[in-house]
Parts: sequence; C-alpha cells; structure tokens
Amino acid sequence: MNTPHILVVDDEKEITDLIEIYLTQEGYQVEKRYNAFTLMNDILEYHIDLVILDIMMPEIDGIHALFVKNIMCLLLLFQPKLLILIKLKDY
Repeated sequence: MNTPHILVVDDEKEITDLIEIYLTQEGYQVEKRYNAFTLMNDILEYHIDLVILDIMMPEIDGIHALFVKNIMCLLLLFQPKLLILIKLKDY
C-alpha cells in the first residue's frame, strides 16, 4: 500500500511546519508550499492525494487558486481560514 501524499499550502511557515510534523509522525508523506502559485503542478508532479489549503493568503488566495487552476475537488471548510481538499479526479 502506498503512503498517502499530502500537500500543505499556507503562507505562514510556522503553521505548515506544525502540520508537517504532526502528519509525518502519523506516517504521511508531506510537501509544503507557502503560496498557491504552483498548486496544480505540485498535485501532478508529486501525485498528491490530499491538499490542506489556507484560504487567506497574499497575492492569490486558496479559493481563487482552485478556480484558476481548474482543480476538481471536494471542499471541506473547517474554520474561516482553512480548507481541506480531497481530489476527485486524476489529471
């Protein structure tokens, strides 16, 4: 069985580092990004299974990145600032 691969996208380094520590301790592979500009490329290149995406980021926010990159996913809103995305379609 392959280890699930998670992409964490947040402009606050401390948050991404904390999420990475927790997820790697649970056995997941984790990639971190500090902006959403490369979201689609990262999903394809690293065969991402799940994206944890900050909604409020400078330059391009999480919601806008989804529409610009045409990412098909299920959005789970946990707090006013955090989205968890589950990819529904392979690209």
